[in-house]
Amino acid sequence: MESIKIKLNGEDKEIDPGLSAARLLEILKITPGTIVIEHNLKILKKAEHDKIILNNNDTVEIVHFVGGG
Repeated sequence: MESIKIKLNGEDKEIDPGLSAARLLEILKITPGTIVIEHNLKILKKAEHDKIILNNNDTVEIVHFVGGG
């Protein structure tokens, strides 16, 4: 199976085709509750993570929330 290329947080990354945004988080070991995903300049709602399938040349930004005071 051929991989596809995405830009993840500004870096080129090769992934398996057919991956959802939710599966990408699992592979990266990122807890979905503490992040926001931007997919091709659109912020995804958590309910969309399973529905969005990543395609070749997509841009994905994963932003972590950091608490402080």
